[in-house]
Amino acid sequence: MSPIYQADAARKDPPLWPALLQILPQPLRRMPRPVAVALVAALVTAVFFVEYLSGPHVSAPILSFVPITVAVLCLGGAWNVIAPALSAGGWLWAEFLAGQIYPHMGMGIWNALIRFGLFMAYVTLLMMAQRYMQEREAPRRRCGSRL
Repeated sequence: MSPIYQADAARKDPPLWPALLQILPQPLRRMPRPVAVALVAALVTAVFFVEYLSGPHVSAPILSFVPITVAVLCLGGAWNVIAPALSAGGWLWAEFLAGQIYPHMGMGIWNALIRFGLFMAYVTLLMMAQRYMQEREAPRRRCGSRL
């Protein structure tokens, strides 16, 4: 068990943030992979259109956390990087289509890379929470199998 989880295990009350993963409905967590891929693609597209329609002066990166969360919890693997990359790229594309003008093209790319970094930090936190929940459930499953 890693030191982060040992500190949490020593506490009597479990931390709240991993419990938030249980809010996700069971059918969403168990959907077939092609359906989950289609859902992530649809959500990224919807966020793209919201970003495009809101114009270059309104930014809503919090909306991108929805498809990223679905990708991490339902798909995992390479989708832990693909969904944030699509979200950051879609944001950059929406900025340019909406008329955002940068003095240098590199500024828009830099902003997209920063947003991608933010999304990857979120993915890391989600994966840590997922691992924490799995480690907490493992002893219960072992004890339950002995009954």
